[in-house]
Amino acid sequence: MTMWLIRAGKVGEREVLALREQVAIIGWDELPDLAGMETRGALETLMRRTYADQKPRTLSSWHGQVWSFRDTIRQGDLVVLPLKSRATIVLGTVSGQYCHRADLAGGPYHTRPVQWHTEVPRTAFDVDILLSFGAFMTVCRIERNDAEQRVRDLMAEGTEPLPDTRHPGHARASDDRSGAGAHDVLQRERDQPEPACQGFAEPVLRFPATLLADYPPPRPTSSSAPAPSRAATAEIIRLADPVGEPLPPRAVATEMERRSRSLIRERVTRKFKGHRMAVLVAAVLDAEGFHTTVSPPGPDGGVDILAGSGPLGLSAPRLVVQVKSQESKIDVRPLRELSGVMVRYQAEHGLLVGWGGFNQGVRNEAATDHFRIRLWDADDLISAIERHYPDLPVAIRTVLPLKQVWTLAPEADAWAAG
Repeated sequence: MTMWLIRAGKVGEREVLALREQVAIIGWDELPDLAGMETRGALETLMRRTYADQKPRTLSSWHGQVWSFRDTIRQGDLVVLPLKSRATIVLGTVSGQYCHRADLAGGPYHTRPVQWHTEVPRTAFDVDILLSFGAFMTVCRIERNDAEQRVRDLMAEGTEPLPDTRHPGHARASDDRSGAGAHDVLQRERDQPEPACQGFAEPVLRFPATLLADYPPPRPTSSSAPAPSRAATAEIIRLADPVGEPLPPRAVATEMERRSRSLIRERVTRKFKGHRMAVLVAAVLDAEGFHTTVSPPGPDGGVDILAGSGPLGLSAPRLVVQVKSQESKIDVRPLRELSGVMVRYQAEHGLLVGWGGFNQGVRNEAATDHFRIRLWDADDLISAIERHYPDLPVAIRTVLPLKQVWTLAPEADAWAAG
């Protein structure tokens, strides 16, 4: 068997449709039904005629991907779908042959039937595998570093079942019922070959004993992933088209930010498990001007951090903070507990940090308390870390080494032209 990366649109516009209909979907919508396409040469001729304005190397890349989807992928192969709408990856197995589906909303589409099994947080995968999943191609084989067996082992360990995407509560703005999939220009704009992804063997960094003397050591990284060479690492982050054409500036900036956030999130997840995340949040609040007191590890009575203003931290605004480092979404119970604790501690404001995010019920209930309570998910916390990074303690900056990178804004060309 083989493992394949099959995306659902450049910006994830076909994700909901693919999961709901139990299929893998690719673009190239101008191509007709390929079921009768008997040879690879015939497909190559068809693509040259259909996309006559494209360069030969671009056509070669597209042709290889479409043929793999049409013919090379076999029933039982593992399929990986990294979602754009949230920081998770859906795993499934191919369950049938190629089919040109005109019955799907926004179609017709080139599809393969897939049994989607489970949705796994990105943080459950080792970094080298995540980097392979970051390849820019729509369809590509993932085989480096025994990736397929490692992913199958992860599935065997037991993961959460895939949410029922037929339920209205799971609908997203990217739902293909909008009909926007007929001419997916972004999908056809650029596709890249699989990067030369290898694994990172990161050093195990520990907090100084004076800060976290009693904390358990961080989980070591997988020993099965070899360290990359500098050349391989440079290839991983290369943002150029395989035919030598640069991606559009906005796409480059977006992809750089997405990959950077993914790596930071993975690092924080591994290094700041449990009570360590409360220490991290307290350091951010200290950098924002609060005086904080962190509860010791163990039962905390609904209070992880107390924060106050003024020289002694006794002045308003006073803040009660709960921190949940779990990778799954949290429900309304911690929010209601926080509201009660705020009254007990006479705090004007509350902050609920949920690293794995919040279900819609939490967000709806928090919205009614807009001027008293704030919610921080992983992206909110990372944004706060980035804002105050130079002011964070050396101990934290050692474990979470970040470097600011400046790049040309997408609007720069427009300014120059004006």
